Amino acid sequence: MANSSKSNQSKVFYHDSKWWAIALDATNKRWYIWRYDGNGVWARNKALDKSTQNRYDALLHEATGKLSLVRSHTNATRFWSLTYNPAGTWNTSFTVDIPLFGNIDNNHPLTLAQASNGDFWVFRIASGKLEAKKSSDGGLSWSLTPITIKSALNQPRGVVDAAAFSQGGNNYVGVSYGEEGVTGSTSRFGFLYHLDGDPDSVWTDESSLITYQGSEQANNQLSMTVDANNNIYLLTRTFGGGTGVPRNTLYKRTNTGTWQRRPVIHSPAAGWTSPAIAIDTSTTSLILSGIRQDSSFAEYKIVAIGSEATASSAASTKLLFAAGNAFQNLTVPRQYVNGVVGMMVCAANSTTNDMWFNLFQTVVAPPVVIDSVTIESNQVNAQARYTIPIITDTLTGSLAAGAGTISLRFPNNTSVPSSLTPSLVTVNGTPASTVTTNATLREMYITTPIALIGGDTAVVVVDSLAGVINKTSFGVDSLQAWTSAQLTPGFSPGYTLVRTTTTVTAAKVTPLPTDPDSISSYTIGFHLGSRGRMLAGLDTFRVRFPAATGMAHGVLSQVRVNTELATATADSAKRTISIVMPGAVTTANNDSITLFIPETALRNPDTLGSYTLFVSTSVETTQVASLPYAIEPYSLIGAPVVGTTDNFNHQNQSKLFHHGGFWWMAAQSKIDKDWHLWKFDGFNWTPTLVISNSAKPRPDIALNAATNKAYILLPGTGTVQLLRLSFSGGAWSIDSGYPKAVNSVQTDEMVLVRGLSGRLWVFWANDSTLYGQRSNNDGAVWSSPFVVKSNLNDGAALTDAVPFKIGGTNVIGLGYAENSSNNNVIYGFLRHKENDPDTLWIDETSSLPQPVGTSADNHICMATHNNEIFMVIKTKGGGGATTTQNALYHRTSGGAWAIYDINQDHGWTRPVVALDITNNVLYVYGTREGGSQIGEMKRVNFGDYGSLLATPIDTSFYSDTDLFFDSSGPAHPVTSATNLMIASSNTTRNEVWYNLLLLTSLPKTGGPAPQDHLAQGAIEDYKFSAEVYPNPFNPETTIRFRLDQPASVKLQIFNVNGQLVRTLINRDLNPGEHLQRWNGRNQAGLPVSS
Repeated sequence: MANSSKSNQSKVFYHDSKWWAIALDATNKRWYIWRYDGNGVWARNKALDKSTQNRYDALLHEATGKLSLVRSHTNATRFWSLTYNPAGTWNTSFTVDIPLFGNIDNNHPLTLAQASNGDFWVFRIASGKLEAKKSSDGGLSWSLTPITIKSALNQPRGVVDAAAFSQGGNNYVGVSYGEEGVTGSTSRFGFLYHLDGDPDSVWTDESSLITYQGSEQANNQLSMTVDANNNIYLLTRTFGGGTGVPRNTLYKRTNTGTWQRRPVIHSPAAGWTSPAIAIDTSTTSLILSGIRQDSSFAEYKIVAIGSEATASSAASTKLLFAAGNAFQNLTVPRQYVNGVVGMMVCAANSTTNDMWFNLFQTVVAPPVVIDSVTIESNQVNAQARYTIPIITDTLTGSLAAGAGTISLRFPNNTSVPSSLTPSLVTVNGTPASTVTTNATLREMYITTPIALIGGDTAVVVVDSLAGVINKTSFGVDSLQAWTSAQLTPGFSPGYTLVRTTTTVTAAKVTPLPTDPDSISSYTIGFHLGSRGRMLAGLDTFRVRFPAATGMAHGVLSQVRVNTELATATADSAKRTISIVMPGAVTTANNDSITLFIPETALRNPDTLGSYTLFVSTSVETTQVASLPYAIEPYSLIGAPVVGTTDNFNHQNQSKLFHHGGFWWMAAQSKIDKDWHLWKFDGFNWTPTLVISNSAKPRPDIALNAATNKAYILLPGTGTVQLLRLSFSGGAWSIDSGYPKAVNSVQTDEMVLVRGLSGRLWVFWANDSTLYGQRSNNDGAVWSSPFVVKSNLNDGAALTDAVPFKIGGTNVIGLGYAENSSNNNVIYGFLRHKENDPDTLWIDETSSLPQPVGTSADNHICMATHNNEIFMVIKTKGGGGATTTQNALYHRTSGGAWAIYDINQDHGWTRPVVALDITNNVLYVYGTREGGSQIGEMKRVNFGDYGSLLATPIDTSFYSDTDLFFDSSGPAHPVTSATNLMIASSNTTRNEVWYNLLLLTSLPKTGGPAPQDHLAQGAIEDYKFSAEVYPNPFNPETTIRFRLDQPASVKLQIFNVNGQLVRTLINRDLNPGEHLQRWNGRNQAGLPVSS
């Protein structure tokens, strides 16, 4: 809502136990009658005319339920007659134009009054004349020409207000006016009255009786009302004058016809604009209000009728206030207000362009009295039934059915739902039809379904199904209640909550590594019990480890709860770690909890076997044994990114990159399901920045290391968005103004590439067509989608793209892989000079040799270096043991294409390619298809692509029977300074795993020609070699080695005298990369010197 015009017009009124307001809806520029439903909620009820230039004045005849409106405008004035429907709506009886009687301008709106004999009058000032029009038939017809009441005013413009009153047994209509204040000119207030039934032009002028304290003059801002004894009050704003003259003056015309002048505010800074006046019958007082000149905040004074001389000394109270906001044009009710209905005030907030309101009480009723509260169940964290007897005040406590409200405020840490079914709350056994809540304030607002007479007891019952959950801590507490008639909260007698009897679930424990007598991190996952909700920043976890577990003592670092850092303390004598729930973690009953304790705190037992630990909380205090976990030789390859989910598709998108000395990953949090940017510090992954609050996107990242910028495409939601991130001080932040909208295409397989020219490009496939979009300004503005290629052989395809140069010209290369729905599907490639028109692409698809004996599948990943292009694919397969399953397409810098087999017989899904430009080694990796879904990879020297098929497979991800699926890697080349980070989704554990591969050179080998399928020969002689880091061996060392085939391995540590120190491995291992950590201890578990 916005706009309220001047305070001489009234746009708020009370009817049928509800407050109503007339205001403009800024969204469609139409005026409406709005209904106030309580708790800050207004609802549109009746549409009126449409124009921001309209100005409405309302007059309610309460006895008949008729509402009369005058809508003034510079062009025309219209009269509305409306009736009230018991169903709660206003209906139009008729509307009629009042001819030749518009506003002189919109700053001087008309006012409406009704005489005691039923005649309607409309008043204005125009061209220095006070004028009126009259209707004697309920507004159906109006006098043809304006009635001149007074001419030759001092100013051509001014405002008017009017009301009916009685004196000496006669009925009159009185009209007051305030002329516009003009520097160097005279302006005056005035008042005239008309006896009902006299000729229309006969008016008595009392303007000369309105006096001034000093040199102040009139201004065109005033408001008028009449009390029950026919005293008339005129609240004004003055203009000009010297120091000490009033800025606001209250005039009173007594029922005997004498005039009094009372100053209200003297200070020019504190003086009010938009003065408005109302009468409160509960206190027999005037409510004077206005907007301060200096702050633009609204305030009010309460002045007892008969004590108007105290107006200047009466305290001012804030009425509408918000830091940095400016208010204008107050509007108050013509009706009398009282302590039951309160006082409704509205004003326009010119800062936010909407209407603000305040419903306040002028009479302070006593608080309600609450009898003893009954809670079932009274255990902490129980979803409970509350029975609350509330005794209302005899004099002020009455509540109308369907209008009065009963409010409850529950103790700190009580969980109040954000919404509930109203019928689950009853008042004296009658279900409520309207109940709203504020979960943050723990408050519930109940519209009483029955009438309550002052002194009645309202028994409020909140059913357990409503979802109110007891606070987390046991002991004695109290709740509060108040009503719309008694606004001061009353406190209930104390009631007692007791400890819960529920427990946490048995935890799943994952040590990493699992080697005996090795320092190890522990991930402990479990669920809180049905009454286990914990308080952030206060409640604690207690984990008791087996006697054989080694433990640090004192304060621990890097302990996490649901990925958030937590305060933790270890007691090594009791083998217990206490962890405080972080302030950033909120929980509910039955919530999932993941505790992470780093390897700096714990050492595995030195004996092989099955172990259990015990978990409890400060809420659920019973210690519960975990599921058994094994201490055995470590057989994992890769490690989890704790706190992530396995939503990690697609492999054409890069979710990993290295910058500023750290590896970074886009992954979804298991806790909040948001996408975060995670940072790897060499030991652990930590979420650092939320990049999407939705679970739907599948990010693709393009890094511009030179400018410390990263671009993240977020496809998959209704609107595809682009983020731009800046790197500084070891951290990334989202640039101001981002994200930017790219398009509304419903696909999450889009890819992003940054061209060598700096332009951004996105590509996708849909309905047998390749599409693209371009941005020349970092994603701020995007081109319309353009077609790259149409009429593909299948409706679905996957794309990837890389930037490169041809003869010094910046080029975008777009590869695609069609879906395997038929045997005609293929792989393709197109290129585009960045400065050419968007739709001009060179199609090189005919130059790509297609796999023999099979066809395409929509799996593709691309990389580039030195203007060469590498494209790894997965085929449809089938056709026998020598059929290509995975292959590498290579395009030389000269434009020649070749294809090289990577795997036959069995293949990888979601293959990825990465380039080591320090050692000139190409890496390809993916997840093995079939029953054993482990991560596998191969690596060959640049140029030795023909050796890929014969190259032994390394295992990149392995964990017993766990299944891996989607893979990702960096889109940029890597070096020995960064090493190579790869990642894959572990679908068994619903998390992402990572593996940091140390980059080394390979011996130069020869390989067969492209598509030459040679079987791998048996390896008869094998020389074992290993890399050790860091060096020297102290305090812990990682040993890295690779097997080309399955083998029985014994890995032992000897001292310089040839004596055995420790046997680390003595078992069969799979082929691939292996990491083994040694903790610097001997077979007896004692530390040895380096």
